[in-house]
Amino acid sequence: MNTITRLVPALLSVLFAAHLAAAELTLPITADTSISAFESERDLAAGGAPRIKLKGLENLILLNLDATALKGQVIERAELRLKGTDDKLMVRRVGVSTVASPWNESGGGYEKAKAGDPTFLFASHPDRPWTGAGSSFLDVIFARGGTIWSQATVEKPVDGWYRIAIEPRLLEACAAGLSYGLALSDDNGQTMNIAKEIIPETNHGNNYFFAREQSNAKPVLVVEARPAPAIERVSLRVQVKPWQHGADLTHGAAEITWPGPADAAARAVTVGYRVRIGGAELPRWRHPTVPVAGETVRLLLDSQEANAALNAEVEVVGRGGQITAAGKAQGRASAALSAPTPLAVSTVPAKASGTPPTNANGVVWAVPDLVQVNPLTGTVLEEPGVAYGGARAGTWSQANPVWSGAKQTVEVSVPRGAWAAFQVVCESVQSESTWRLTPSDLVGPGGAKLPASAVRLGRLWYQQVDGAWHPDPLVPLAAGEAFRIPDAKNAVPGQQTQTVHVECFVPADAKVGDYRGTLAVDNGGGASFTLNVAVNVTAPVIPRTTTFVWSMNSYGSPGAEFGKADSAEFLAAERAFYALAHDHRTNLAVLGYSHAADFQPGVAWPLTGEGKAMRVADWSAWDKRYGPLFDGSAFADTTRPGLGLDHFYLPIMESYPTPMAQGYKWNDLRWEDHWHVAGPVQEGFSQQYRDQWVAVMRDLVKHLDEKKWTTSFQVYLNDKYFYKQYDKNRKKHGRGVSFWLLDEPQHFDDFLALGFLGQLIREGQGDNRRVQHRVDVSRPQWGRDVLDRVVDLNVTGGFNEFRPWLEEWRERHQQRIWSYGSAPTSSRSALGIVAQGIDLYARGVDGFVPWLTLGSAENWTKFEETCVYYTGKPHGITGACASLRLKAYRRAEEEISLLRMVAEREALLAGDPNRLRVAAFIGDALAAKRTRAVLDAQGAVSDVLGGVTAERMEGVRRSLIVRAK
Repeated sequence: MNTITRLVPALLSVLFAAHLAAAELTLPITADTSISAFESERDLAAGGAPRIKLKGLENLILLNLDATALKGQVIERAELRLKGTDDKLMVRRVGVSTVASPWNESGGGYEKAKAGDPTFLFASHPDRPWTGAGSSFLDVIFARGGTIWSQATVEKPVDGWYRIAIEPRLLEACAAGLSYGLALSDDNGQTMNIAKEIIPETNHGNNYFFAREQSNAKPVLVVEARPAPAIERVSLRVQVKPWQHGADLTHGAAEITWPGPADAAARAVTVGYRVRIGGAELPRWRHPTVPVAGETVRLLLDSQEANAALNAEVEVVGRGGQITAAGKAQGRASAALSAPTPLAVSTVPAKASGTPPTNANGVVWAVPDLVQVNPLTGTVLEEPGVAYGGARAGTWSQANPVWSGAKQTVEVSVPRGAWAAFQVVCESVQSESTWRLTPSDLVGPGGAKLPASAVRLGRLWYQQVDGAWHPDPLVPLAAGEAFRIPDAKNAVPGQQTQTVHVECFVPADAKVGDYRGTLAVDNGGGASFTLNVAVNVTAPVIPRTTTFVWSMNSYGSPGAEFGKADSAEFLAAERAFYALAHDHRTNLAVLGYSHAADFQPGVAWPLTGEGKAMRVADWSAWDKRYGPLFDGSAFADTTRPGLGLDHFYLPIMESYPTPMAQGYKWNDLRWEDHWHVAGPVQEGFSQQYRDQWVAVMRDLVKHLDEKKWTTSFQVYLNDKYFYKQYDKNRKKHGRGVSFWLLDEPQHFDDFLALGFLGQLIREGQGDNRRVQHRVDVSRPQWGRDVLDRVVDLNVTGGFNEFRPWLEEWRERHQQRIWSYGSAPTSSRSALGIVAQGIDLYARGVDGFVPWLTLGSAENWTKFEETCVYYTGKPHGITGACASLRLKAYRRAEEEISLLRMVAEREALLAGDPNRLRVAAFIGDALAAKRTRAVLDAQGAVSDVLGGVTAERMEGVRRSLIVRAK
């Protein structure tokens, strides 16, 4: 039995026996302020203001007290009393947390901070951050930095006074020196979105209370406490060991562990920990929080001297501030990570410049696979020093990174298992001309061939974007098929050039060496052109499996445009879209339900039975439609046969298998009333709802085990209350079923709901992690620890700002990290996609989700960045057409897989889950300019990498090939 557990029964009996001896104390608040997290107010101070504000994500309240009278006391009951500026504040549930960094009230009345003022970014402006550089107030509250927290339901005001119950351990932590006061949060912050048309008296969450500066309304704490009984201190088993995962290129790291509370009762009497290293107490924010019952406490210490000896002393602080257990241990920090030899980017040999092939009807030349050529002028977007939308300029028609005009040769290097690709620019000098391209076999060592039949051609289609004509969609072009310049259907006024994308897959078993062939170009202007094609096939082999996941999100099957869901036309088109995505090393991920829980035909399973006996009645239709995507048979004709989808969205959501109307107690409420009427989320769902969720998930897991599919199946809860609340424009409520933001949670109510459903997912999963709980969270800072143990895949738009938090969750709870944002506009170079993928992988991210990638037929004439796979229907194609940006996603994944091969070869991945060595290896090889892009009002932030040159990307590929050999 855990030694701490043995204390629990005795301690609890003493506590209850002495309950009647408790005395009431009234303690004044000695310091108070409002901390603003709102982007433009983070440097404001309010320590001298007569009112303190509590509002959703924007304002927290910070309080301090003189806890001297509470030392050595066990608190039976505590209540914070705050006088509101009126009786109709929109406050119901309030979070209360300890604080892990010291601060002083100083001054300020919601004005720019002066020296010493506490703000969101500084405990003492402008010199002392809350923890380390780049930290914020959120790093020292609500389960961060060793803090503990609780939530209270606020009592209705009496004479203007709001009463908030304080969990006793929080005040005992203050008395024991484990906390620097209390922080309060508005846990019903969604009230800021309530429309006045529904609640005329709404204050949009702007809740003001009087501060201690208001003489007749000072906040106070009313506490019932009694002396803590003497407790025998027991020994604690402490271990100190190297923590290689926390090391960086300069420092080592150490992990200190000891037993956590064995059960809920033990946890309830643990206030916190006190740790000393070499006799000096660690800063409070360095301490771990009290874990859930049954978990080992892990204190993770980064930034330590490499291999340094560490002497650790640990004390467990129990009720009344008493030390209930103590232990010590010795050990060492890890070594620092070894620094890699940085990637030296090869200089691409200059190609011999010369006049490109010319005849009476036009000129032909070649360019790299992902660049853009202006159809009016022939100007290349990626050519340095040239204005894409300006007059004809540049010299790339004579020579560029893949083209020699003098030799009339296009030359590319490619690893095996990848695509050799380039583009041919057909430039007409007549008002109209007809062109045809015909590739030959590419002949290599010993007569080995890359056959002409393996060469794919695609004619670029142009759209007006940002005031210029840019290429993006590709129309498949057969060898020898005629096309005209200008193209009447594309209708580009003044079109003079037409670019054709040329690609050939190099099999994994191809012989290494140089392959030579030709591309015949006929434009009716006399003798046809013959371009020489040279493909240097190199030794590395890109695996069929992907290293990095491009999860191409969509809301609705692409087959719907071609026929009814049960028709052959529908299925053929749907399969064609999935196959195109698969062939391009991306994964099409289609969500099959709406915010109103309307399921697209064939997505949800037919169910039978009730409660724990609920099962899927018949799997056959689902298996017939989707099974070939999971076992890979649908991809037999692609370059990645035999592999199933990487991942797939399941139909499980808050209103399936049990409708919200049948399983949620407060489902009949208007959304605007839910916050002040509904109880805790776990009390709202019936036992039948819970049982049916778990039963159906377990039936699914059983079915997947029988099928032995390798696809990862994601429970992705996508719904938002925006589609349920009152719509001021439509003047009515929406049909949405969710009272919460389950996708992109913002307020703590949202996280609680997501956490509750996550617990059901955990129960249904059992030990099968092929069914995963995937969340999309751009504001992880507001979730506390609610999602820590129930999330498998964290898709975040907050990686840049909260990278240390996400890396810690990966370390502690094995969460995988993806990022998300949008596909880029076509007015930017697609080379940025390649750079973005390499950059994300080098920073420890395993995937990226462009939030929408399917469009409609309208997108052929109206570009939208949310369309990456184009419907082929306007061109008589059953299925999809690729885009230049899709080619970039494929090229990016190839380069990342190549990078991983180098990293494995040079042992850069071992013991480094954050890929710091890979990042150091890449260094500034991409030579990209990084800017931040905000996707939408939900807060998703991603990096845009611009300024990448074709020369640089070609050099990076060649350099990786050399290092991978």
